[in-house]
Amino acid sequence: MSTVKVNVKWGKKKYEKIEVDLAEPPAVFKSQLFSLTGVPPERQRLMIGGLILGDEEWSNTKSKVKNNATFMMMGSADSLPEAPKQKTKFLEDMTDTEAAAALSLPTGIENFGNTCYLNATLQCLKVVPELRSALGSYHVPATRAELMDTDTASPQSLTRDLKMLYLMMESGQDIRIPSMLFLHTLHAVKPEFAHKDEKTGSYKQQDAHECWSAMVNNLSETLRVPGIPPPPSTNQGATGGRNAFIKQYFGVETKSTYKCEECPDEPVTTETETSYQVSCFIAQDVKYMYTAMRKVSNGNDVYWNLRTRDTMAAEILSLVERS
Repeated sequence: MSTVKVNVKWGKKKYEKIEVDLAEPPAVFKSQLFSLTGVPPERQRLMIGGLILGDEEWSNTKSKVKNNATFMMMGSADSLPEAPKQKTKFLEDMTDTEAAAALSLPTGIENFGNTCYLNATLQCLKVVPELRSALGSYHVPATRAELMDTDTASPQSLTRDLKMLYLMMESGQDIRIPSMLFLHTLHAVKPEFAHKDEKTGSYKQQDAHECWSAMVNNLSETLRVPGIPPPPSTNQGATGGRNAFIKQYFGVETKSTYKCEECPDEPVTTETETSYQVSCFIAQDVKYMYTAMRKVSNGNDVYWNLRTRDTMAAEILSLVERS
């Protein structure tokens, strides 16, 4: 008898009295099970009496396939998961640029040997959105002389390279070359930052405050407020007029009044000056406005929010008078 009726147990389910034609290859039987369970034949694993059923022949399992015999079937009816289109890349295998993009971190700048002062200055300037906007509209093409000879580097070329560096940082691309180019231009325009140690040959340590002053002064010569035309006279450069970007966004205008107490008849003189930093040399531990405000507030940050600007200024002035 070539036709028998068997049972198939699949997980918690059991299919009874399935007609099997032993004259046909086992693949036909597996096709029957596919229509019942949804498990593709290539994922079916059928066992009977401890033996595994193949696809082409019944072989030694034929003697065990009888009426009411029970097959054990294993296999999943779910579709196989597709292989990822892009190979998984772990954090430790990524470059610094890839890791920054994956973690949504701002792009860092490589230290080329005691250049942390420059990196800190560049990152500090970059957080000013108005500065990034003004640099975006800045355009000074590189001349052939600048490309061939760095001695011809100018304040304009330093501003241009700063623009390109920031654009590369925001795009998430590798900025090693642009940052090296900017450092090279900085050394050409501001040679005081190019000194090297005679013994080690590496760059000497520099002060971030001095670098900040140099960068701000350079930008004050080159950068204008976007959308505002330059003044008719070009003698002022970019430092004067209402289109001077650094003066508008970084400048602090101070007004000093001088009066001779011994000679009250002498006229009062007044001077107005624009500077790009506010110093507050009161005591050894108070050299900036920030430290002065911390001192009068006893280090309490909430205190700053509760005090009015005039009250805070009066207390700082009192601190100055007591010193």
